[in-house]
Amino acid sequence: MHYHEVRGLPPTRDEIRLLMSILLRRLSQPVAAVTLVGFVSAALSCLIAAMVLFVGWGLGETRLVRVLPDLPAMVPETALSLISGAMGAAGLYLGLRPWVPRLAAAFIGAMVASFFIRPVLADGLRGNDAMSIATATQLLLIVTSLSLRSAVDAPRGRLRVALGCDTVGGLMSVTALMGYLLDADALYGVPGFSEMALHTTICLLLVQISLILRTPDIGWPGWIRREGSGSAAVRRLFPGLLAVVIVDCVLQDIAIDRGWLSIEFALVMSSMVLMVAVVATGLRLALTVNAVEARAVQLERLLRAEEEVEHGFEVQTLKAQNLQALGQIVAGVAHDFNNSLSVLRGNLELTQLDPDRSEDYLREAIDATERASALTRNLLAYGRKSQNEPTRELADEIISEISKLFRRVLPSNIELTVDLDHVPEQALMVEAAALETALMNLLINARNAMPKGGRIQVLAKPMQLDPEQALQFDPKRPLQPGDYLTVSVVDTGTGMDAETIARARDAFFTTNPVGKGTGLGLSSVDAFCADSGGGLRIDSTPGQGTTMTMAIPIEPGETGAEPLDKAAPDVPATAVPAQLTDREVQVIPDDAARPVPRRGTGRVWPARRVRMGGRPAPTSSDGAAEVLLIGAKPGIVEQLAERIAGQGHSVQEVPDATEALTLLREGLRPVICVLNPALKHQPDGIMLIEKLRRDHSAIRVSYIDMDARVPSPSLV
Repeated sequence: MHYHEVRGLPPTRDEIRLLMSILLRRLSQPVAAVTLVGFVSAALSCLIAAMVLFVGWGLGETRLVRVLPDLPAMVPETALSLISGAMGAAGLYLGLRPWVPRLAAAFIGAMVASFFIRPVLADGLRGNDAMSIATATQLLLIVTSLSLRSAVDAPRGRLRVALGCDTVGGLMSVTALMGYLLDADALYGVPGFSEMALHTTICLLLVQISLILRTPDIGWPGWIRREGSGSAAVRRLFPGLLAVVIVDCVLQDIAIDRGWLSIEFALVMSSMVLMVAVVATGLRLALTVNAVEARAVQLERLLRAEEEVEHGFEVQTLKAQNLQALGQIVAGVAHDFNNSLSVLRGNLELTQLDPDRSEDYLREAIDATERASALTRNLLAYGRKSQNEPTRELADEIISEISKLFRRVLPSNIELTVDLDHVPEQALMVEAAALETALMNLLINARNAMPKGGRIQVLAKPMQLDPEQALQFDPKRPLQPGDYLTVSVVDTGTGMDAETIARARDAFFTTNPVGKGTGLGLSSVDAFCADSGGGLRIDSTPGQGTTMTMAIPIEPGETGAEPLDKAAPDVPATAVPAQLTDREVQVIPDDAARPVPRRGTGRVWPARRVRMGGRPAPTSSDGAAEVLLIGAKPGIVEQLAERIAGQGHSVQEVPDATEALTLLREGLRPVICVLNPALKHQPDGIMLIEKLRRDHSAIRVSYIDMDARVPSPSLV
C-alpha cells in the first residue's frame, strides 16, 4: 500500500526509507531562498529539541537540559512537542499528505494536555522544572496553525488565521528572548514565563518562522515582499529600526548594571529612542513615497509628450495615406473629366454650326457639365478636411459614390459588385467624409489582397444584433445589442491567419512590403466605427479571402428625408416644387403674367409664362413671391432663381436671415422659404427658423446648398 494512504497504522521501515529519499530528492532541487530558510528553521528546531531529549535527558548531559545552572530546563514534554511541530512544518514544505501535519498537531496537543496533569517525564528534577504556561500557549498556537495549513489548497482566509497564530506566538518568543538577552530578572517573576527555557524559546521561534515563511505572499509577509515602492521602503527601513531598538536596549542594560542610569530614567530614554526611531522612519518613508510620486509625474509627462508626438505622426501619416489614395483616384477621374469637357466643347461648337438643333446640343452640354460636377463633388467630399460633426447621410448614396470612384483605380482583372437592395433611402448619423474614407480603405485593402485578380463585393444591409452577434465585432469593446447597418467588403484574396487578424487593428501593423503601406488603414477604420458607436468585424481564412464588416448604429426613426434643424423640429421640410416635364409645361398668354409686389431690398424674379399640369401656378395669400430665397451666394442666386422662376414660381431673394425676418414682420407670406443650410449655425438663422416654426407654420421650409455650386435641375 502507498505510503500516502491513511491506514491507521504506523509507517513501516520501507515507507520511512521512501520518505527520506523523497526528502533528499526535494532538497537537491533548486528552491527559493524563502522556502529554504523556512525548511532549515524547522530542521534546526527539530535538531536542537532532539539533542536535548536524547543526549540531555537520555544520556544525562545536563548542560543540554538547561543552558546555565540557574536557568529553567526544557522538559521532555516540550522537547517531544517541538520535534513534532518541526516535523509537521517540514512536512508542509515537502508537500506530504495532510495527515502528517495533523498527526504532529495531535501529538503536540497530547503533550500539552499532560502539562495540566503532571510532567511525568520530569521526575527526579527540581520541583520548578515543568512546561511553562507561555510554552503551552505557543504550542497550542502551533497546533492551530498546523491544522489550518494541512488542508490541500487551503482557503486564504484559513491561512490568514494561521498566520495570526504564528505571529502572536512569535511575538511571545521574541519577548522571552529579549528578556534573556537583557538579563531581565523581572522576566522570571512573570507568571507563565518563569519556567520557559532559553533553548525552548529559540526552538519555538524557529518553528514559528518556518510556518510564517510557508505562505510568504499572504498577510504582512506578502506586503513586505511585494514589488511596490512602499514595500521596498519597508524592507530598507525595517532592519535599521530593529537594530536601533536592540542596540538601545543593550546599551541601557549595560548602563544600568554599572550604575550610570536608573531604571526609571532608562525607561524614559527607551521611550525617547523609540519615538525618534519611529519619527525618522516615517520621515524617510515620506521622502521615499514623495520621490516615487515625483518620478511617476515625470514619467506621465514624458508619456503624454510621447503620445502627442505619436498622435501627430499618426495624423500626418493618415493625411499622407489619404492623399495617396486621392492621387490614385484623381488619375482615373481626370480621364472622365476630360471626356466631359470634350463633350461640352463639342456640343457648344455644334450649336454655332447648327443653330436649328441648338436645343439638343445644349441639353447634351448640360448633361456633360452635370457629369463633370458630380466628379468634382466626389473628389471634394473625399478630400475635404474632417470636422467630426456627424450629419444625417444616405448610406446608399455614399457607398455608390465611393464605389464609382474606386472603379477608376480598379485593375481589369478584379470585378466589383455592389448590392444596395436592402438599404434604399437608409439614413445614418455619421461623418460623411470619415465613412467614405473608411470604405475606401477597406476597398483598397481588398484590392491589394488580390494581386492576381479576383472579385470584390460590397454588401449593405440592416441587421438587429443580439448580444452574441454584437460580441463578435470586438470582444474587447463589445457593441450594445440593437439595430445596425452593416457594410461588408468581401474579397477572394489571400486571406489572413488568426495571428494576423488579432493584430490587424493595431496602428502601424501591415503585411505589405516596406514602403508599400503605413499600417494605419484598418486602425483608422476601427477608430471610425468606434467613434460612430459601432464596430469592425474581421472574418478571414488563409487562401479563401476576407470579409470586413462595419456595423454602424441606426437611430430609431431615421429615414432618408432631409433633417430639420434641432431648434425647429416642427417646421415642415419640403422640397422646392419638382422640375416640370415637357408634358406639364403650357404657354400662357403674356397678359396672364401676374405682377409681383416688391418688399424689402431683395431682387424679385416674376414667374415665367408656364403653368403646371394645365392649372395656374400656386400663389401666395397676398399675391407676393411664392418662393423666398434666403442666404444664397452672389453668382449662384441668379441661376437658382431663374430656374425656379422658369418652372412657374415667382421668386424673391434676400441676402441673409436678418432681411428675411424684416420681410416677415412687414407681412410677406411666401409659400416656400428656401434656406441655405449654413444659416442653421448662425444666430439670426436660428431665430428665423424658430419664428417660422412658432408663428408661420403654414410656410413650408426647404434647405438647398447655395454656397459652392448651382443645384442641378433634378434637385431644383
